[in-house]
Amino acid sequence: MSERRATRQRRAPPRTPPSVSSDALLADLVVELRARGGRLTKPRVAILEALASAQHHVTGEELAGIVKQVQPSVHAATVYRTLDTLEDIGIVYHVHLGHGPAQWHLTAEGHQHLVCEQCASVFEVTDEDFAPLQTRLADRFGFRMDPRHFAVYGLCAPCATLADQGRAPSVRTPRARR
Repeated sequence: MSERRATRQRRAPPRTPPSVSSDALLADLVVELRARGGRLTKPRVAILEALASAQHHVTGEELAGIVKQVQPSVHAATVYRTLDTLEDIGIVYHVHLGHGPAQWHLTAEGHQHLVCEQCASVFEVTDEDFAPLQTRLADRFGFRMDPRHFAVYGLCAPCATLADQGRAPSVRTPRARR
């Protein structure tokens, strides 16, 4: 892992590259929604706007709260139905990071997750890190892996070192961002 450029964090960093504003990303998402046959409604625009400006992965509940501030008439059920629709047409996807609720992000933000079972740190790694495994599974079994909906669990380098020394932390508490 020492060669990998993974970021230890509880929340993902901003997804929008510094050169792309959330307004430009929103415009791209609206075009993408229409191109994929999706209807453009006020609630959907508010949801896409919230996703475009999110600085991290968001749960459906968090997203509903953000949307409610802008569009008070939008019910949480609408947010969840819209997330399902946006996932069906390929604009967003969800991942399960532990036993909590699903975390949502835009499909253009392709990355995978490594979760430390001891300290609960989350590392984002590029899709390229999974490419050899995807190739091997395809070659051996004809299986096309889609790693987006799950996280890989194990021990981060500091926790693995402590475990090797017999000094692993006894409590699973998320570490502060470093």
